[in-house]
Amino acid sequence: MDRIAANKSAHEERPIGSWNGFAVLAIGVTLVAVAIWVLVHAITSGRSSSVGGLVGAVLVFMALMALGVLLLAGLYTVQPNEAAILQLFGSYRGTTRLTGLRGTNPFYTRRKISLRARNLNGERLKVNDKRGNPIEIAAVVV
Repeated sequence: MDRIAANKSAHEERPIGSWNGFAVLAIGVTLVAVAIWVLVHAITSGRSSSVGGLVGAVLVFMALMALGVLLLAGLYTVQPNEAAILQLFGSYRGTTRLTGLRGTNPFYTRRKISLRARNLNGERLKVNDKRGNPIEIAAVVV
């Protein structure tokens, strides 16, 4: 009985939280801009004469740039009637149905699936019943 309950929970959809994509975009672009400003300011100011000041500025530049790029790498979009499945190294973490620009862990793999209802219209067929009467049949599968 426990084995059946364990398998049942493995097939349930788990909602997962994501961040507002515009806020993540603003923070990421700001971090990249500040990183570039730090590097340019260190080179053009008097700190370029001291090796320690320039090395420190380059380290700050690399840290800010890496953080900004990681934030921007976590951006994705979800269209209406669509969902995104988020996986971390192949392990299912959850599904988000919130539409628009979203931000999440940049290491998540995002796979989009369609939630649209699809219709399949079968052609009309003319058949005869047991007595020879003509009958038209058709099928619509949703």
